[in-house]
Amino acid sequence: MSLLNKARDWLTEKVEQAAGESVTYSRSGESRTVTAVVGQTLASEVEQGAARIAYSDRDYLISVAALKDLGFGRPRIGDTIAHVIDGEEIVFVIGNLDGAEPAVRFSDQTRSVWRIHVKRKED
Repeated sequence: MSLLNKARDWLTEKVEQAAGESVTYSRSGESRTVTAVVGQTLASEVEQGAARIAYSDRDYLISVAALKDLGFGRPRIGDTIAHVIDGEEIVFVIGNLDGAEPAVRFSDQTRSVWRIHVKRKED
């Protein structure tokens, strides 16, 4: 492993330690706690000749290895992520960001972190 790869891995680990939060990842009745970094994706769309900017509710960045170790593997559309925000548990559903990009993609060159687009689950 090159020095640059080691540095990248170290930085990824430090970001998770500094900014990571515990969330509950669920699929088909199975739920596990995992550390995720909260992010957001900006999607730009063109509407009647004028540019419009739309935001996803949020993104979660989760280690590929962490989800694999928990038995989930690749995130799937319809899986949920529950996150306690300001004392309230809010459930988000994995889904496409208005067709702008896939619901799930790798966030880094080495494919070690998933970027997962979610929208708040409607009650």
